[in-house]
Amino acid sequence: MESLIWLIIVVGVFLVMRNLLEKKFGRGVSVMNFGAYAKKNRLMDDSEFAFFVNLHQTIGERFLIFPKVRIEDFVEVKNGMADSRTAYGLRGRIKSRHVDFLVCDRVTTAPLLAIEVNGKSHERADRKERDDFVEKLYKSVGLPFYPVKVGSDFRAEADTIKNMLDGKTGIVEEEISSKFDAE
Repeated sequence: MESLIWLIIVVGVFLVMRNLLEKKFGRGVSVMNFGAYAKKNRLMDDSEFAFFVNLHQTIGERFLIFPKVRIEDFVEVKNGMADSRTAYGLRGRIKSRHVDFLVCDRVTTAPLLAIEVNGKSHERADRKERDDFVEKLYKSVGLPFYPVKVGSDFRAEADTIKNMLDGKTGIVEEEISSKFDAE
């Protein structure tokens, strides 16, 4: 009888632990199941990489170019703009989305331009809705946005971006210099 009680206790503890783990990590996911993951073979697809090479050759000495940046890493929900539940919902709209390339100031890493390389998938209704959302988001936070169509002349696109950014780093660097000089 005593061993039956111990068995019931052990099974009960096991069930409680499994329930807690499922709540924390998701149903059917084992904490030790790292075999379910695999490293991807590459970060960018062929079009993104071809554009990146052209962009880097054109502006890479003057600017930092970061690929595949989460939007939440450079856009935030303003403090005090919403209650915590609403703020959490607003964060949810951006936290799992990314931009193909983020061009930043070389000295401060201040975001200067968001770039999206748009292939055929951007013709789908759900992608158009997503693209419309991020374009409006960038406009609302004052971040220029530049879409690049797959199949366009990537060298010409990079030259256009270079012209858009001419003078950007000088302004930011002057602001930084004046801040340091004032201290």
